[in-house]
Amino acid sequence: MLEIEFLDRVWYANTLRQWLIALAVLGGVFVTLSLLRRVLLRRLGVLAARSSTRVDDIGVDLVRRTRAYFLFAVALFAASRVLVLTEQARGVLQLLMMGVVLLQAGRWGNGLIAFGVEQYLRRSGDADGGARATVQAVGYAARFALWAILPVTALGAFGIDVTAL
Repeated sequence: MLEIEFLDRVWYANTLRQWLIALAVLGGVFVTLSLLRRVLLRRLGVLAARSSTRVDDIGVDLVRRTRAYFLFAVALFAASRVLVLTEQARGVLQLLMMGVVLLQAGRWGNGLIAFGVEQYLRRSGDADGGARATVQAVGYAARFALWAILPVTALGAFGIDVTAL
């Protein structure tokens, strides 16, 4: 009987039982997503190696660029659904998620830009050095634009007026 009473103690508007369930959800979702990432990398890598096209390589690259902090943030968000949180805590969690998603989107976008530049350079073959330099410069400009848009998006999500930017 003592164990049941202990699990029914309330901390920060949630019972210990709810906290333990949330912790289990956090661990389960993170492990599941990590294993899914690993399986996808292995399976897509085998498929990409067998095919002659380069398009499937982008799938492998995007899965490879998916970071553990993103998977952890998704798991944390799933675990938070089990708990009763204050509006302030939900707001902080939402801002944290927005930041992590934007960082991950930046990594994916950077990979897509690099893939596009590499594909163009590969197709152009023996183009002169000036054309290659121009394509690489466009790639750098696209990366700069991507990483300039992401902080502005984050500022907008944080409630800062970004219309002037």
